[in-house]
Amino acid sequence: MSKSQEVDKILESVERSAQAPAVFHDREHNASIKFHIQKNMSQEMIDWIKDCIVKNGGEVISQVPLKGYVLIDPASAKGQRLAAKWVTGDKPGRHVVGYTWVPASVANGSLLPIQDFEKITPIFIRDDAPVAFHVSTAFEPPVLQDLRVKIATYGGKVLEQHPKSGVIVADINKPAYRRLVKKYEHSDDVWIESPEWLQTCIANQKYEHVLPVRKNVGGRKPGSTRTEYTAEDDAFLVAYIGKRIPYPTMAGRTGNELFKQLCERTDLYPWASRHSWNSWRNRYKTNRARFDSEIAEWVETHPQPLNGKGQYVINHSRKEPMPGSGADDEEDEDGDDDIIVEADAGPSIISNRPKRKGVGRRPYNSDSEEDVKPPKRPRPIDPNKPEGAGGSSNVEELMTMHLQNP
Repeated sequence: MSKSQEVDKILESVERSAQAPAVFHDREHNASIKFHIQKNMSQEMIDWIKDCIVKNGGEVISQVPLKGYVLIDPASAKGQRLAAKWVTGDKPGRHVVGYTWVPASVANGSLLPIQDFEKITPIFIRDDAPVAFHVSTAFEPPVLQDLRVKIATYGGKVLEQHPKSGVIVADINKPAYRRLVKKYEHSDDVWIESPEWLQTCIANQKYEHVLPVRKNVGGRKPGSTRTEYTAEDDAFLVAYIGKRIPYPTMAGRTGNELFKQLCERTDLYPWASRHSWNSWRNRYKTNRARFDSEIAEWVETHPQPLNGKGQYVINHSRKEPMPGSGADDEEDEDGDDDIIVEADAGPSIISNRPKRKGVGRRPYNSDSEEDVKPPKRPRPIDPNKPEGAGGSSNVEELMTMHLQNP
């Protein structure tokens, strides 16, 4: 889908929304539907629900309405008590329902059946507030709406723009997904996920992210003219390593990949363009004790996310050099980032025939890494020498040499 088609789709959606009647307006009685919100929920949660109601034609009141909706948190003890208290047969116009019914109905564009929410428990909650979501507009309209309703049903807050903190749901099979991953891989708290991830969270009734295992990235940037390092350069480097690998027990501080990523993301770290990745790496390695001390101080004043978001992830197939092992004392000019490869065992070049004295010596191989001496060259045949002279014939000598060098 082209960009112009995406813009047309968005404008069409906005136009439909403007023409559609307010979700929480009772058209039969030409009045706003009344809501009462459970009072002991967080203020951020209450403000969000109230905003959804008011913007879509509803009215929030402080008392339990005779006719309207009581919104509860079904996961809380008070919410369950309210449900038992206010569901009475003598007030058929009063409904008690989980609060996510409101944003889910807004996402749907009309009121959803409240019985569908009897067993719904919100999961997209963090610090007593809804997790912000943006769903890529590259999805077809029916899929787009279904994803938005599903997110809202389970407690997520659907936004029209990318969240500063939250989740972007995109199609993993489209190039836009990879671009989003690249854009936000250094972010502390923006995650790029797929509809399959969303369904897994709902099935497991748990909101969680799994950090990906980074693939090896080949190549290296060409060098440039030498630029002297400044105190500001060092401060930037301390902050970068502190953010990506905050603790010295985590592997990767001396590897190539950490510094390659630094120079690949000059959109986030414009100062990185002053030096090559190799130069930044050498700067850290040659001043490692000082840098590690300053990084520890930086991390102490800049606590990092406990979930590890935004931190450097190495491929588990790699073998990073241990500090002090000497494995990283030499520059890796080939850019292999200290990968250790064990060669496959090939067929033996030693003959399987029974060894005889003077027979079975390994043939000389000029490509072998072992120091194997080449066999002696056969002596020339003397046509004037009679057979039997000297204890053996020339023919016997040639046969012996052939056995030695099959």
